[in-house]
Amino acid sequence: MRHIDAIKIYQRKRCLIIDDMSEVRGSLQRMLVSFGIASIDTAANGEQAMEMCRQTSYDLVLCDYNLGDGQDGQQVLEALRFSKLLKNTSLFLMITAETSTDMVLGALEYLPDDYLSKPITQSLLQTRLNRIVLRHEDLLPIKQAIDDDQLELAIQMCQQKLDSGSKYSSHCLRIQAELLFRLGKYSEAGAIYEQCLQSHNPVWAQLGLGKTRLAQQRYSDAEALLQQVIEYDQRYVDAHDLLAQLYSEQADYPQAQAALMKAVEVSPKSVLRLRRLANMAQITNDREVRIKARRSALKVGEHSCYYSPQDYFDVAADLLDSGNTQDREGRWQSSKELKDAQMYIQRAEKKHPQDISIRTQAAAAKARLASQKQKTDEAANWLAKAKELSSGTSCSGLAELEIAQAMLACGDRDEATAQLLKVVRENPDDEELADRVDALSDEPVSDKGRRLAAELTRSGIKYYESKDYDAAMREFQRAISLFPKHISLRLNIAQAALAKAAASSATEAGANACRQHLQAIKDISAEHPQYPRYQHLLKQAQKYFGVAAKDLAGSIE
Repeated sequence: MRHIDAIKIYQRKRCLIIDDMSEVRGSLQRMLVSFGIASIDTAANGEQAMEMCRQTSYDLVLCDYNLGDGQDGQQVLEALRFSKLLKNTSLFLMITAETSTDMVLGALEYLPDDYLSKPITQSLLQTRLNRIVLRHEDLLPIKQAIDDDQLELAIQMCQQKLDSGSKYSSHCLRIQAELLFRLGKYSEAGAIYEQCLQSHNPVWAQLGLGKTRLAQQRYSDAEALLQQVIEYDQRYVDAHDLLAQLYSEQADYPQAQAALMKAVEVSPKSVLRLRRLANMAQITNDREVRIKARRSALKVGEHSCYYSPQDYFDVAADLLDSGNTQDREGRWQSSKELKDAQMYIQRAEKKHPQDISIRTQAAAAKARLASQKQKTDEAANWLAKAKELSSGTSCSGLAELEIAQAMLACGDRDEATAQLLKVVRENPDDEELADRVDALSDEPVSDKGRRLAAELTRSGIKYYESKDYDAAMREFQRAISLFPKHISLRLNIAQAALAKAAASSATEAGANACRQHLQAIKDISAEHPQYPRYQHLLKQAQKYFGVAAKDLAGSIE
């Protein structure tokens, strides 16, 4: 790019420099002025930067990674994208002296337009900036169309660039394929990715094709493509994330968890990924991984745009669940977990002292804690306090849900069921809350949950009737991951395992599946409609699995 052309472009740009050191801000500002940029603002921390971006639309943001206390550069970029304050027509450059792999990969995951390591000279900055600004200017109309949500127009503009032989054809193809994917045009997106793989085989095309094949439910093809990306370089965190999704859709939850653990290892500062890992570890009953991920999500999320006080209660709930063991004298073996749970509940209260929903949720969580310690009167008092706080005021659905969990802990199952129905009724559009409610209910209570459970059950029964018992168990297992309290689904898995044993021969895997799911519902009431079926399957388990059956749901009489 000729110097005169660069000056004309830079003169039109408005820039923001974010660095906690005034001398660095001054040095970068002088460099940018020498390039021809006249409109330059500076911010000393993430909070200032966010406020300035709310007031002004910047064309170029230069941000240091280390910003002292509060948000770091990665979290600023994450927040700007989350709040849609950073447009496609803007450029974001990350600048840092940090060289740790965790930091670099974490920052790159959020796709800055460039990454510069200190020390930065004027010559280096100008060379890198000229290159990305020239490309950016050429593609600016396409990016503007994307910002305006005119995706079809942006696709057409990409094609015009390709037809004219643009020097940025590779970028145009990449944008075009991604937009087609976003529009659900998977065959067209896949064709572009395949074309790129045949010509110059970029990793982004292989990753994109893997993502496309996954969306098309072509699982074998998707897995092969994503594994090839990881073999090339295991630091491609998107490949691990997509593999986790692939395995989860096939109800292979141990594999899904392993993929998420690899993703967290590569890039450990994503709050959303840590929560996904914790949720997956809950499905696989991996207590250690679940609690570690919950703690990490809380720590990482403190200055993140994805911060949620719910993380305090989620880690407390996991600690309470893990503390549910006693020795023969009735003494609690997990007293440290219970103390930690209490600490997290108190931290939530301290951080949000005026929030009535948090205070309500904390009181209900304390009721669960007291119940866990077998302090019945104390549990009842905290539950009464939670009910009192929630009455006559508008509490969050999560607070109302916590009250339902406290009711269950205190043995008030009928009242808890009514409370769960109330939560769903009063929050009809909150899918995440509905999922949480359904996970606590003997059967799903949300419309979405009932539809999904019915769909998966029909699919499993279809496999069962065709004598494909392994496929039937996979479908029922998918449903159980969403509705872990669903008694009928657990009995379905046990029945499929027993049918397979009757049709061929008993296997250790079948015995384990039967044992696991009958054990999970060992407290079923004799008045429950499924109790006769439960008793019948216990007898069948004794018949087909022999001595292994003695461990099912305690002992079989």
